Amino acid sequence: MTDWGVHDRLCIAGANASLPKSIMASGGKFAYPDDAEETPDTLTQPYTNLMAFNMLWEHATGINDGPYGRDHGVAFIGNNGTLVVDRKGAGR
Repeated sequence: MTDWGVHDRLCIAGANASLPKSIMASGGKFAYPDDAEETPDTLTQPYTNLMAFNMLWEHATGINDGPYGRDHGVAFIGNNGTLVVDRKGAGR
């Protein structure tokens, strides 16, 4: 999950949720298959059974503009709205 992977753990800790019972990940080297890196450049990892919510980690190298017009960050999607947080601050 590379450098940003720890941030999803902060979401779990911040919500005071239990750890997932199991984790699955799917991905590979799709954007730059011939570079010298060994970690996947594309990864999707769902977390379930976190008490009151589910979580999805997505990582993709080479995408300049992702969801909500941000190239990185965390989105908290709820019934009444969405909060997106990155190094620039919070937005909706």
